Amino acid sequence: MRVWKGFRKIIATTLLCGMVLGMAACACGEDSGDGGNPTPGVGQSGNQGGQSGNQGGQSGEAKKITLTVWSPAEDQAPQAGLPNGLLAKWCREFANEHPEWDITFRYGVCSEGDARDVVTKDLDAAADVYMYANDQLATLVGAGALAEFGGSALETIRTMNNETMFRSVTYEDAVYGVPYTPNTLILYYNDEMFDEDEVKSLNTMLEKDLGKGVAAFAMDLTDSWYIEQFYYAGGFTLYGPDGTDEAAGTNIGDFGFVTEFLVDLVKNPKFHKESGDDSITRLANGTLGSLVSGSWKASAIKEALGDDFETAALPSVTFDNGVSGVMRQFTGSKAVGVNPRSENMAAAVALALYLGSESVQRDRFEYRGVTPVNVNLAESQEVLESPIAEAENAVVLHTSVVQPTVPAISNWFKIVETFAEEIYNGTITKGNAAERTKQLEEALNAGTGF
Repeated sequence: MRVWKGFRKIIATTLLCGMVLGMAACACGEDSGDGGNPTPGVGQSGNQGGQSGNQGGQSGEAKKITLTVWSPAEDQAPQAGLPNGLLAKWCREFANEHPEWDITFRYGVCSEGDARDVVTKDLDAAADVYMYANDQLATLVGAGALAEFGGSALETIRTMNNETMFRSVTYEDAVYGVPYTPNTLILYYNDEMFDEDEVKSLNTMLEKDLGKGVAAFAMDLTDSWYIEQFYYAGGFTLYGPDGTDEAAGTNIGDFGFVTEFLVDLVKNPKFHKESGDDSITRLANGTLGSLVSGSWKASAIKEALGDDFETAALPSVTFDNGVSGVMRQFTGSKAVGVNPRSENMAAAVALALYLGSESVQRDRFEYRGVTPVNVNLAESQEVLESPIAEAENAVVLHTSVVQPTVPAISNWFKIVETFAEEIYNGTITKGNAAERTKQLEEALNAGTGF
């Protein structure tokens, strides 16, 4: 699964929970900082007082511990009424709920997409608790970088999530994270050009006359995180029926008819292959009706479409041979994980559960517009009234496939990108589509180049 936020080495601060807000920290590593917000430069350490500090006679001496937490920069950026950011708020709340620990928090900025590369460099120096994208699961588990959740923690994760999200953090029958938002794609569209019934069918959208020079549908077809939608609609499988059987490989070679459809699609003037942010420009100037993309572009798309902004789950598609199916997207999650080398494992697990809890997901949704996955929040009125959250949850529940986490998935992304480029540049034609699709299957199953 893709995470588009790049890693930035930013220095954070130390939180003095319960009494004074300050921070000290490492930025996914070495530097420390001081002050209200993550900023490069200076630093000091601090520990917690207040309710999380010494409790005296009633409960005895609180255990002094240090927890290092890495999160995306967005969680540590100032928010209205929160000059120290959301992460500081959450850790303060957590400390107040756990007077048995006198906690010193150390913060670092590390995006979910960079966790695999940063954490595995040095597990002993890595954070106790960090956020990661679930496509990194196999690598992180293989490196010994994720603790398995069990007991009551496991049951909490199970009850907080739907089956898709629960499976997104499951690897070889063990659970390694607390999901807090889906990572998937949805359809954004101009509701002056299409109504809610028309966007249920890609064929209908492509057939509609929107005027000269107006494309109906756009996506980055050469991105190997997008193109699988069409093959799933045709009925193919990847690493078994649930994506966990690496030895099963894929049967994509039987779906040359899907490749033929894509050869025609890229030549269709009603289709626009997105490049950079050019689709947003076209949405704004009225020369594009819809776009498949993720929540990371939601704000820009909403600004481009204004009052005509609308969202939907992915449409169905009917191929030339009559086969029809719903376009299904790889779907995963962003999750909170625990470093098994943490010296304070009980506290680290408790904090991970808290950072993936309903209250924290509500904060992310209200402050940052991040779609929650908690089953209670997903059905709440506030979330159902959000077109982005509603569409993402519809994809998760109805038009998605849990992205395989087996190590061989890396072959898919590398090999299929080359295949998709050949479709777009015309190397693959309707005349050789069946043969090249068979060759794609052979390359994927062998793990070789295409």
